Amino acid sequence: MASKLETYLKEFKLVAPKWFEQTEVVRKYFDFFKDFFTVEAIKSASWSDIQKMGKHLHSANSMAIARKRAFGSPNHEIEHYKKVLLHLVSQSSDREAVVKDLFESKEYKILGFGDSILSELVAHAYPEHYIFKNSRSDFAESFLEIDDKKANAKGYQAFVKFSERMKLVVESYQSIVGRQTDMPITYEVDQFFSWLYQTNKKNEPNYWWLNANPKFWDPREREVGTLQTYTTHNEDGNKRRVYAHFEKATIGDLVVGYITSPVMEVAVLFEVTKGIHQRDDGKEAIEFRIKEKFQPALPDTNFKNLEELSDCAPLKNNQGSLFRLKKEEFETIYELASNPLEDQSKSEKTEESVKYWSIAPGENASLWDDWKSEGLISIGWEEMEDLARFSNQDEVWDKYIELYKPKQEPINNSKCLFEFAHSISVGDYIFARDGRSVVLGVGKVTSNYVWDKTRKSHSHIRKVEWIHLGSWSLPENELFGVKTLTNISKYTEFIQKVLEIVENRSTSIKKREYEIYNMENLKSESFIPDETLSEILSVLKVKKNIVLQGPPGVGKTFVAKRLAYAQMGKRDEGRVELVQFHPSFSYEDFIQGYRPSEKGFNRKDGVFLNFCKRAAQNADQDFFFIIDEINRGNLSKIFGEMLMLLEADKRGLAVSLTYAERNETFAIPPNVYLIGTMNTADRSLSMMDYALRRRFSFFDLQPEFQSSKFSSHLDSLGLTKIEIEHLVKQMAALNNEIKEEKRFLGPGFMIGHSYFDKKEESQKYRDWFSSILKTEILPLLREYWFDDKEKADTLVEKIKAA
Repeated sequence: MASKLETYLKEFKLVAPKWFEQTEVVRKYFDFFKDFFTVEAIKSASWSDIQKMGKHLHSANSMAIARKRAFGSPNHEIEHYKKVLLHLVSQSSDREAVVKDLFESKEYKILGFGDSILSELVAHAYPEHYIFKNSRSDFAESFLEIDDKKANAKGYQAFVKFSERMKLVVESYQSIVGRQTDMPITYEVDQFFSWLYQTNKKNEPNYWWLNANPKFWDPREREVGTLQTYTTHNEDGNKRRVYAHFEKATIGDLVVGYITSPVMEVAVLFEVTKGIHQRDDGKEAIEFRIKEKFQPALPDTNFKNLEELSDCAPLKNNQGSLFRLKKEEFETIYELASNPLEDQSKSEKTEESVKYWSIAPGENASLWDDWKSEGLISIGWEEMEDLARFSNQDEVWDKYIELYKPKQEPINNSKCLFEFAHSISVGDYIFARDGRSVVLGVGKVTSNYVWDKTRKSHSHIRKVEWIHLGSWSLPENELFGVKTLTNISKYTEFIQKVLEIVENRSTSIKKREYEIYNMENLKSESFIPDETLSEILSVLKVKKNIVLQGPPGVGKTFVAKRLAYAQMGKRDEGRVELVQFHPSFSYEDFIQGYRPSEKGFNRKDGVFLNFCKRAAQNADQDFFFIIDEINRGNLSKIFGEMLMLLEADKRGLAVSLTYAERNETFAIPPNVYLIGTMNTADRSLSMMDYALRRRFSFFDLQPEFQSSKFSSHLDSLGLTKIEIEHLVKQMAALNNEIKEEKRFLGPGFMIGHSYFDKKEESQKYRDWFSSILKTEILPLLREYWFDDKEKADTLVEKIKAA
């Protein structure tokens, strides 16, 4: 029986002549590199010529991030580019060694040139020997069943193995199809793959993001090809958020595997092998296999502030399990994970991605003179050896315990070791401190982590360019933390005050400028009536505590953050804190409690107490604490004695807390504002405590389908007047049906407008509208009419048919 390869080569032979008449782009790429990959052309090349090279590479053309990183601006002196390209086209007798140099040698490394770009360059330089390794070849290998499903090779090794597998394809192509053009046979095979892709590729897969908590399961410990199931319900039997995503997951979908706290990195790529099904133990689950492991893994700090991912769901709110990704978002994350930048010294760092760290140069600043003279920072624990080999903090923890056998758990030490090697980045700023109140120097990190075995002590180092040296005392209420190494990036006001003291208000570190945000911005970004927004903001200023309540999809959290911006007059994220309450959230999490440490149990302040302390240190500025799903928690238990202090006229009143030391008191500062959100359609929620209700003002947010603002927004998405009228009419009819079901539902269960706030430009209206009805609204309606699911289905079908 003929193999799939032979079968499809015979099919291609029938259409090949006509197919190659339509391959102008391939011819264009071939002609360009034929002319450019000569010694003379490369020696005389300018930066614009290098950029032209990028326009003739498929991986750079189709991937915005790849193009920006590799060809957006020179990452090296132009002579380095020429050196690498001349080495590539040198036609050395040892061709394999040249290719290996390109992938692995630091001497021939070009920042931004990942595996995809390198594979294409090699194929263009040696067209008689290598085939392009790209998305089309990946599909073809899988489709023709000639790929290595267990392979986890990267870089040069992956390219070599791919090239070995391609020999059979080239031989079969020559035998069955035969040459069709005067281009190298590898170009023709690439076009065979392109034809195969276009004629046999099924609908685009869905793209997902899956959170993996390493405390419960860690895909990094499993081999490529391993099957894994993930239940659609949690241990309490409740559906995971968002259940509809699990229903939508189908065979062939691709899933980004994200390792959650404390690691927070993209580590694997999954492929869905079964949609929702019942496991042997009776639990409902989806199944996927580990398709690829990213080594090294990609920390989320390397991509979460990218403009291309500004609307990425799990980066905006990571509370949940399975998140949908747009194709462009998936490709951006996958590309960065597949082609990590090893040297970031010349890469672009946005202002938001720069981190600030405080570090102590040994006990009583004993190492400071060495740090100054050598231009570095360092930490001890020499027996740990090279910290770069640890992929997460748990591995550091285990090794630390093995070596030092501490009496208590090494939380702070293991975190310090891991962050020093893996979390600090080139371009970050360092505050060297003596104790908590004295600044010794401010510097900029200029190197990646280095383990210097020649140093007798403090062998873990990073190079630093010291910008300011001296000794500056901080005010009593402006102090550094006590840990050896601390990421202080979120404390923007504290950072600026320290810089003002150090620099005498003349800074060489650019101070962060915030985008202006006023009432007009709030009105333009929200569909809520202008008079309602003005009333909410007016009450917030006086009452200081409000709750925005309403059915799903009315934009409660969205509006909450923008109310804060409007009152501040700027988009200052540093003065806004967002938490989400849930049944297990406690007083100890929110206010204060005891937590295990190296020396037993230490008292630790909760998220709200820390927030209030930051606000108290900046009394001239307003701070906003947003509590999402405020009524999902046990409110009396969470707030405790803080309940009394919430009232506007009790702000500044000091009381003793449950875990306070003798004569220790606490007060909520007058510049702290609380904004809560409540989903009125959540059946599982209990009523809020009446004492707590009295301390908040409540505002009902409603679906705004019939507002002129919403219609204008739909118009901006490309909908016609008829399409807008159709959408508004159908959703009004559906909401009226829900509202009239007063026994079990009512106004609090209506469908909000934010389900329809985004649309792909290329999507047809009917396809877009039907997709939202099917994947987002129908599952919700089935929850509403849990005892009559046929009614939910009938309602949706009626709307789709209208």
